[in-house]
Amino acid sequence: MLVGRPREKAKDLPLGVYQVKGRYYMRPVNEEMRRIFKTAFPDKNCVALGADKAEARKQWVKVFVINVPQEETTVGTLSELIARYERDILPTLHPKTKPEHTRYCRNLREAFGTRRYAKSEAEASAGPFLRSLDITQYLRAEAVRQVFRTVGENKTLIANGRPVASNKEIQCLSRIFRLAKTLWGYTEYNPCLQIEYNAEAPRDLYVTDQMFKDIYAKAGPVLQCMMDIAQMTGARRGMILRLTLADITDAGVWFTPNKRRAGSRARRKLVPWTDDLRDVIASTMEVRNKVRGAHKEVADLDSALLFLTRLGKPISETAFNSMWQRARQAAGFKDAHAIHFHDIKAKALSDSPDLENAMKRGDHVEPRTTRRVYGRKPDEVIPLPRVSAKKAV
Repeated sequence: MLVGRPREKAKDLPLGVYQVKGRYYMRPVNEEMRRIFKTAFPDKNCVALGADKAEARKQWVKVFVINVPQEETTVGTLSELIARYERDILPTLHPKTKPEHTRYCRNLREAFGTRRYAKSEAEASAGPFLRSLDITQYLRAEAVRQVFRTVGENKTLIANGRPVASNKEIQCLSRIFRLAKTLWGYTEYNPCLQIEYNAEAPRDLYVTDQMFKDIYAKAGPVLQCMMDIAQMTGARRGMILRLTLADITDAGVWFTPNKRRAGSRARRKLVPWTDDLRDVIASTMEVRNKVRGAHKEVADLDSALLFLTRLGKPISETAFNSMWQRARQAAGFKDAHAIHFHDIKAKALSDSPDLENAMKRGDHVEPRTTRRVYGRKPDEVIPLPRVSAKKAV
């Protein structure tokens, strides 16, 4: 209802219509009129209605009575749940996880934002609500959908299907429904349960010694030290970049896992000294003394990082990726997915003497993860004695 201050003059004119020098103009005078006016006339504060009073009244009725835009409502749809997740959960996520889940929410809103969610399983079976069948069909369609990157008039194929990415999106959606049930009280039905996810094949590249040496020869001194540490200890990139001078002790080198299950504590790992490890750390300190620049008073503190830039600052993820890409391409591995730095960890675990040693090196709790994801070294089978050569008894 359009309500405003009573007119003192021209009481026969509609609310917000004024006469100036024989012509009529319309402008919003309250919050409701501003909402409608903004939709009908974007970026305008006033609209001319002409010199005819009757025509001016007709235009006013057309804008504020006949063609009144309805407010978009998201109550009862997936957009409502996604918006709640973005408001309450996204700010609490890890800085590296937050952009990923932001992208998941954007894709989920495009795919299911207007779909309504059921309050119970019985309601889902009786009405046009989002169900497990719809989600499984989405997964199958995304598994074969080609993804292109468009730059100007050029269109480049960057992915021939996205099975893994769509799996992660639905896993995020499942968490949204779980929160909607247990924390927010929106629904008792989760359509993401008991669905068929796309099959995911673990990466199976084993970095041979020669492949490692080829990239090592093209890498700079800083990256060479990181590659040696990763190959000997199985440490991830993040663990290496966060090493401090205090982590270099008489007993060995202490590593703090940067990836762990929610709610579990970070168990530090000690790697005792060997002759090779002492040589690598000594080489790292020599390189560090050359690149730390004039920031010695900061770089020499126990809390200072082991790997620094020439300005005495931490090496960023972008800078590390640039170093790795240059070395990888110079070694002849042009494809971006040909070999990752993380594959060096898989090499370290694959080269471990036994499964228990590999699990400790990879900070794994379950042996299944170690065998399935990181056990990439080809098996060697010793041939049995030749039966045909046996003498008849």
